[in-house]
Amino acid sequence: MKYSLLLATALFALPAAASEGHDRCSLRDTNGSWVYYSFAPQDNYTITCSLQIASGTITSGSCVQSGGQSFSASGSISIATVMTHSQNRHMQKPLKKVDRGACSITGTITYADINLTETLTNLTITHDRDEIAGVGTNSFNLISVTFVRSGGHDEGDDD
Repeated sequence: MKYSLLLATALFALPAAASEGHDRCSLRDTNGSWVYYSFAPQDNYTITCSLQIASGTITSGSCVQSGGQSFSASGSISIATVMTHSQNRHMQKPLKKVDRGACSITGTITYADINLTETLTNLTITHDRDEIAGVGTNSFNLISVTFVRSGGHDEGDDD
């Protein structure tokens, strides 16, 4: 009986623990210098860029493709706060409803020189705001993307 109670307590504590660290984010969290990596396994290419982002706009981008070709990048990113609901689907009324803000980042990066646009559909930012990772598409196939902050946080980033 004691072990059942401990197990039940641990299971109910998991959703609360999992939601910790998912603080809401703002567009200011993306301001600054970033190294961007894009990998398209089906298309057999990688792109590495040095990006400068301000207020959701990629103000400058210098990139190199895996084949050695250099080109520029432009684009934008945005923050969307999504509400998630945890409930028992077998009950008409949930016993407990848990809402938490989940930070989701979307955007596009366009490489006009090579006629390619990447649509970033499902990105998240780390708690320390130094890495953004997720997936998107390149108009044809799935891509995996990572942004790594290459400079310090800009002034006024604390919300």
